[in-house]
Formats: sequence, C-alpha cells, structure tokens
Amino acid sequence: KSLYKSGEHFLEGIEEIDISTIVNVAHDLRLKEYRYWSPAYNPDSSMTMEAAIEGSRHHLIESMRLRLRSDVPLAFCLSGGVDSASLVSIAAKVFNAKVNTFSIIDRDHRYDEFENIQATVNDTGCSSTKIILEPGDSNIARLEELIRYHDAPVATISYFVHSMLSESISGSGYKISISGTGADEMFTGYYDHFIMHLFEMRDTTDLPRLKKEWETHVLQYVRHPDFRKWDYFIEDHRRRSHIYFNNDEFRKLLKVEFAEEFTEVKYSQSLLRNRMMNEMFAEVVRVILHEDDLNSMKYSIENRSPFLDKNLF
Repeated sequence: KSLYKSGEHFLEGIEEIDISTIVNVAHDLRLKEYRYWSPAYNPDSSMTMEAAIEGSRHHLIESMRLRLRSDVPLAFCLSGGVDSASLVSIAAKVFNAKVNTFSIIDRDHRYDEFENIQATVNDTGCSSTKIILEPGDSNIARLEELIRYHDAPVATISYFVHSMLSESISGSGYKISISGTGADEMFTGYYDHFIMHLFEMRDTTDLPRLKKEWETHVLQYVRHPDFRKWDYFIEDHRRRSHIYFNNDEFRKLLKVEFAEEFTEVKYSQSLLRNRMMNEMFAEVVRVILHEDDLNSMKYSIENRSPFLDKNLF
C-alpha cells in the first residue's frame, strides 16, 4: 500500500518515473516531465444498471480480443477466483480459443482453490497444468535468487509463488501469459469494499437489504476484525488504520526505527471509489505489475492484463 507512492526505489539515489509520465532529457541534460493521462472518476448519473453491465461486458470482451492477438503460444494464469476464470471463459467460449492454463495448488486448506480451478477447467475444456507447493530448503534458494534478480526484496509471498508459475509457463514453451490483475480494484473484490459500499448506501432504502445480503453471503468468510463490522465506516468514514494493520507490532522487529503515516490521493469524494482508485493507481496494482513484470521477464514471458484496459476503466 505504500511501496511506490513516493517514487523512492530500494536502491539509494534511484527514483521511479511516475505513472502516465514522460520525461524529456534536453541536450544540456535538463529534465522536463509531464503527465499524458490522469485518471478521474466522473460518474454519469443517467447511466442505468443495465447499461453499466452491458458496457462492462462489451469492453472486457473487446479487451480480451485484443490481448489474444499473438503469433506465439500464450497461456493463462488460473486461480480459483472470478477474475482469471472470467478471462479463461471468455477466451474459450466467446473466441473459441485453445486455452492453456497454469495454476498454483496449495495443500493448506485455507488457500486450496483446487475445486474452483477444476470447475473452470471442466466447464471450458481447457488444458490445465498444476504446480503443487511443497515445503523444503529449495524454496529459500529460489527466494534468494529471485531477490537478486529483482534487485530488491520480493514484495509479498504471492510474487514468490508467481515466479513458479512463470517458470512453468516458460518451461512449457509459452511466451505470453494472461492474468486477472486489476479485477479486484475495478469490480470491488476486497472485503473492505463491501462495507464501504454499505457506507455509500447508508441513506437509501436499499441499506437493510444490502446489509442482510452481506451478512448472508460475505460475513462468514471475513477474518479481519474491522471488516466484520458492517457499520465500520458509517461510524467513522475517515478510518484507515486497517490498511497498516498491526504495523506497531511489525515495527518492533526492525533494527532501525521507522514510522510511516498512511496517505492517499484524492480522486473522488466517494469513499469507495476513492479507495478503489488509490488501489488501482497508487497502491496495489502498481506493486503487482512491478513484481509480475520482473518475474515474467526473468523467464522471457510477456505479461498481459486484460482488466487493465483504459476503455473498460
């Protein structure tokens, strides 16, 4: 949530060029930078729910059509989630593409998505390569090698596991991988999004029904104590302590004292939309793409993310 907000890099003296930014270097080495695109949230109050659904469907399918263009073999990263399953299903059912999927299987029952993965494989008839996570010292050696390649610590364990996917995709002869990056940020895939939505609907007659649906379909899966409170943001919409959850405990493990206040960009007056856009443009997706691209390039794979389509956004 904070890795790329300041432009700082893990290597001292190195800064990252901001998103949607061009830097011109003049003959006297003076730098001039400018933004060529700035995201904004400008809702169309006349748009119906049906139009929003059909528009999203149209642009996602069109994005998938463009990302299927290739003169080399391509593969899909398939988890048990709706995002990657949607892409696999569109490719197979709408475009009749020959779909080849690669999945991580975790023996830990809390993270085992085998049944969901297999349901998509059975439904679409795609091929499926499954990489089963195994404990052992070899994981430490792999992590050390990955850190050297990244020139920095690997951001989270997810990208360590993703490197195994990239290696398997490359080893099977594929040159392009397609992933569901950006779907959670585009279509409210996080648990705090649900209760932010309840905040947004607080003054409407739909609130009791939406609260009941949340209690019936979502609450049972939520472990974070704050996100189990349906009125968490209704009590105080400025709450952000959940984002750096337990940071005081983690700080005790550091040799050098470090503290960081949470900040976010103001994209919208809407609590939910503003959080989603911060995750898309300032926080989560930026980290995912950085790690995904490094892992993909390590194994000479081109990474494509159909949800990150400007028209769809």
